[in-house]
Amino acid sequence: MTGKALFLSSLLIVAASLVFSEDVIMEVKPNPVRKGYQFLVTLYIDHDNTSEVTVVQPKIPEEFKLVRGPAVRSYYVTMDSGKARKKTRVQYTFLSRKTGRFVLGSYRINAAGKEYSTEPVLIGVGIYKDKRFFIPYEVSWRNVDTSCYVGQAVPLTGQVANLPEILIFEKVEVPSPSSGIFTRIDDPGPITKEPAGNEVLYTVPVAGYIYTPSREGAVKIPGIKIRAEGITSYSGTLTLKVKGIPSEIRSTGAIGDFTRRFNLEEESSRISGGTRLHVVVEGAGNLNYLEIPPPEGDGMTISEAKDEQDYHGTINGFEGRREKVFTLLFSEPGEKEIRIPPFPFLDPVTGDVTVLKSGRVSVTALDSDSKAEADPFASFLPEDTAASHFPVKSGRYKDPESYLWLLPGPLVFIIFYLKRRKKFLLISLILLTLTSTSLGAGTENKGSRLFREGNYGKALDLYLSELGEFPDSPSLFYNAALCYNRLGMIDKAVYAANTALMYNPFKDEYRSFVHAVEMTSGIEYSLQMGKSVYPDIFLFLMTIAVNGAAFAGVIYLVRKRNSFLILAVLLSVISIITSGALVRSSCQWKQHYGIINHQFEGVKKIPDENSDSGFEVKEGEMVKVIGSSGDYEFIENGIGLKGWLKKDSLLILGGDIDPLKVLTKAK
Repeated sequence: MTGKALFLSSLLIVAASLVFSEDVIMEVKPNPVRKGYQFLVTLYIDHDNTSEVTVVQPKIPEEFKLVRGPAVRSYYVTMDSGKARKKTRVQYTFLSRKTGRFVLGSYRINAAGKEYSTEPVLIGVGIYKDKRFFIPYEVSWRNVDTSCYVGQAVPLTGQVANLPEILIFEKVEVPSPSSGIFTRIDDPGPITKEPAGNEVLYTVPVAGYIYTPSREGAVKIPGIKIRAEGITSYSGTLTLKVKGIPSEIRSTGAIGDFTRRFNLEEESSRISGGTRLHVVVEGAGNLNYLEIPPPEGDGMTISEAKDEQDYHGTINGFEGRREKVFTLLFSEPGEKEIRIPPFPFLDPVTGDVTVLKSGRVSVTALDSDSKAEADPFASFLPEDTAASHFPVKSGRYKDPESYLWLLPGPLVFIIFYLKRRKKFLLISLILLTLTSTSLGAGTENKGSRLFREGNYGKALDLYLSELGEFPDSPSLFYNAALCYNRLGMIDKAVYAANTALMYNPFKDEYRSFVHAVEMTSGIEYSLQMGKSVYPDIFLFLMTIAVNGAAFAGVIYLVRKRNSFLILAVLLSVISIITSGALVRSSCQWKQHYGIINHQFEGVKKIPDENSDSGFEVKEGEMVKVIGSSGDYEFIENGIGLKGWLKKDSLLILGGDIDPLKVLTKAK
C-alpha cells in the first residue's frame, strides 16, 4: 500500500472503532493494535441501572483471547444543563495473538426490556519493524483437497486475503517442488470481496499453478514469497497426500472429465501407402499426462504415432484436447477391422471411474494398381554426378600439406606490403586463382543409363570405379546405394546411403531413401544420421576466406578504398568462424557407426559368445559404436539399448574408415 492508502486504511479502522446508535456506543481502543498487546472493547449504554443490563457477546475470533470482562460499571455524564446523568459502561479486555484483519461481531444488549445491538467492527493487528508499524499480508495457498493421485492435474492458487484495497505486487516467488511437474498458468482466478463491518476486504490471487505428481507419498509444495510497498510476507508450505493410480485407469492414467472421438482419413488405402487414424481426447484434467492407447488389428502395424496437443492451464486444470495420429500399414489386401481400445478416466471429486467404450472402424487395404505404387523405390533414380564431385583426395583436412594452401595469400600480402610494387598484384591474383581451383572437377556420370535399363550390376561397377577417383562424392555413393538395394544387398545399400549423408547431410532425398529401405525391410530402431558437415568443406571455405582476405588487403594498399578494407575484415572474420567449424566438424567425424550385415543378430549382454542376448538387430540397421573389447564392439541402437556385437557383424562407418574399401571388401 502507498503511504496515503495506509493512512486512509488506518483512519477507516479508527472510525470503525466507534460504533454507536442513539442509546449504545461501542469503542475499540487501540485499533489497530500491536500483536501480543491488549486492547479494550467498551460499550457505553444509556441506562442508569446496571442490574437491569445484560450483554450477549458475539463469537470471538480465535486470534483474540478474552483476558478480563465483562466489567459492568456505572459512570456519570454532565449534561448541557449542568446536571450529572448516570449511565452504564461494559468493558472487555482482549489479547491480540495473530497479525491480520479480523471482524468482531455484534454485541446484543438488553436494558430493562429494550433490545440494542452494535455493528460489527474491523480490528487490525500488526507489528513494528524497522521503526514502522504495518499489518503483514495474509499469504496462503487457497484451500484445496490435499488428497490426489499420481498424474492428476492439481490446480494451486496462491492468494493474499483481507486486503483493504487491491494491490499490484512487486515480486511473487514460488520454488518448484522436489518432484513432479509444476506448471504456471496465466490466469490465477478472480478477485473476490466480502464485507467486514462497515468496510470491504479483498482476496487477491497472486500466482496460479498446476501440479502433476509423479510419485506416491507426501509431497510438500513450497511456500509463497511476496513483496509490495517494501513489505515482504511468506506463506506456509502445503502438503499433498499422493495416492497411486487406480488399476481401473492404468491403461490411460486419465483423471478429469473427458470425451473421445476418432476417424480415419481414408476408408480405403493402398498397402504401400497406409492410412492415418486420428484419436482425439477433449475435456478438462490431466491432458499433459494421460496416454491414448494405440489401436489394434490383425495384419496391421503402426509405423508412426504422432502426438498433437492444444490445451492450456486454468484454475480447473488443463482444458483443451490431445490428439494422437497413428499411421497404419497393412501386410496384405482385404477388409481390415481396426479396434479402438476403451478409454477409462477417473473423476477426482467423486472417485468414480467412467469408461468410454471401445470402438471399431473398417478400412479396405488395396493392392497397388501401378508399378510406381508397387515399387516403393520407383521415384529414386541415379543423380547426374558431372558437377557434384568433391576433391580427388579424401580427408584433406587430416593432411598437413592441405593447410599450405592457406599461405599464398598472406605471403603475397606481406611481400607487397614490404615492397609496395604493383607488379606483385598480378602474382597475388595468380596464386589466389590457383588456390580456388585446386580442388579439382567432377566427371560425367555414365551409370544412369545402365541403371534405367535394369543392368544394376554393371552400373554398380561403374560407380565404384568412379569412387576410386572421386572418393568423397555423395552422388556416387547414393547411386551405388540404389544399385545395392536393387541387388538385394540391404546392408551395403544403407551403408552407402548413409555415407552419402555424411558428405551431404542436407540432402532430403538421401534421407528419404534410407527411410524407404528401413520401412520395406522392417527396420524399426535404426539410428538416424545427424547433420554434420564434412570437414573438407570448411577447409575449402577457410582457404578461400584467408586468401581472399589477403588479396582484398593487397587491393586496399593499391587503391586505398575503404570498401576493400571492409571486405578484408569480413573475410578474416569468416576465416575465423570456419576454422572453429572445421575443428568441431572434424571431432564429430571421429564418431564410428555400424551397419548390421546379417539378417538377424543377437546382441550380447557381455562380450562373450556364451552370454545371453539382450535384444536383436536386423540387417541394414544402423547403430552407434561406443567402444570395443577383443572381437566385440559395444553398440547402441536408435532407442538407447546397448550391448555387444561381433566386429564381423558390422560394416563400420565414420572416423578414419575408408567407406569404399568397406564396400568393395566383400562385394
